[in-house]
Amino acid sequence: MAERSYAQVATLLYDPVGANLRATRSSLMEIGFKDVDAVSLFDDFEQRLTQNAYDLVLCEASDTSGDVCAAARRVRAGANGGNPLAVDIRTTWRREATEIRTAIDSGADDVLLRPFSTAALTDRVNALVRARKGFIVTGDYIGPDRRSDRDRPSSVPRLTTPNTLKAVAENDVDALAEAAGMIERGKADVARERIKRLAMRVATSAELR
Repeated sequence: MAERSYAQVATLLYDPVGANLRATRSSLMEIGFKDVDAVSLFDDFEQRLTQNAYDLVLCEASDTSGDVCAAARRVRAGANGGNPLAVDIRTTWRREATEIRTAIDSGADDVLLRPFSTAALTDRVNALVRARKGFIVTGDYIGPDRRSDRDRPSSVPRLTTPNTLKAVAENDVDALAEAAGMIERGKADVARERIKRLAMRVATSAELR
């Protein structure tokens, strides 16, 4: 296994509660992250999310001041710039199945329930470095392939997804050199597949009528 360091991983951390923001940032620093952009205002989070190409986004989904999941969904769709294929870990205090499903359906790679330990966060990050899922695109979903879910159609093709978190952490120069082009191709693939799926939905609806 390649030697791993998170010091250069560009990370966006969002939590509207100052104490939680500081605690999570401390956990990231303990793991080895150094380049952490930590914000507590939703407007700052959305602005940075759409203007910067982060490798990892770690954000609190139970915030009521702004719709974190909607903002993440727009970025996944390539509507607002940024890196639509960044690794996305959503944190939440809410344990209701509907809340967790909303986070997953907005394209999150993983959902981490609060409170969590530094060890738990480390395990999730390491897992996404080792084996991040490829993406699929449907009319209403862009994100990791969870085809074992009953509501995900098995006919949807999987898209090749660059993992800059892994590339930076393992200092994989070749992967980093390819990442920019892969992200641009990924954006084009997402747009093309999304249009195709929406067109199929419209056609099916017209036939039913």
